[in-house]
Amino acid sequence: MRQCECAILGIVFLVSANLIACDSGEMPSGNDVRDVEAADTTEMDMNSDARDSDTSQDSAMDLGSDVEDGGEEMPECPTDELPSEATVNYDGTTVDKPNLFESEILEWREAGDDALLYEAPSDGTYEVTISSSADMGIAGPGDTTAYYAPDECPSAGGTETLTNAEYIAAQGLNASLDLESGDQALLIVSCPYWCQSPESEYTLTVEKQ
Repeated sequence: MRQCECAILGIVFLVSANLIACDSGEMPSGNDVRDVEAADTTEMDMNSDARDSDTSQDSAMDLGSDVEDGGEEMPECPTDELPSEATVNYDGTTVDKPNLFESEILEWREAGDDALLYEAPSDGTYEVTISSSADMGIAGPGDTTAYYAPDECPSAGGTETLTNAEYIAAQGLNASLDLESGDQALLIVSCPYWCQSPESEYTLTVEKQ
């Protein structure tokens, strides 16, 4: 009996010692452990969110850089495409357009240009006219029956020098182009450097005869 009492007292002593250790903070409770784990999980989530935010910002900066660098920009030439119809009336402007072409003969220097692509809908002769408040004209590689092809366009960001250019249409001068169905003519519109307004609005017409 004495031995049993001693054993019971020993067990009570051990339990009391464990309770004292818990009260002193030496052994965290189950709730304490869960709180620590939750805090660690929250911190990991915050770090992951921060990394995702940084990645999104980097992607946005990359897209902005691509636009600034011209990586995704549309080609500058042709500047517009005319309807493939027998009769076309087009109101255009060279204001704020890129400087695509220069010509010593036509005295075209650094100013905005238009390069309009026209595709003939059928075989025939097409009269091209231009009118404006400035001395604007349409360039071609020769007389009023010649025209430039689309491959005359400069590369993106570049400027092409027209060495053999003449006016095929201007104030009081009309072009007469013999085109077959599907032929493409690049109608280059600009003004000499001495124009009162080198960049201006104009009206261009194409009419099958």
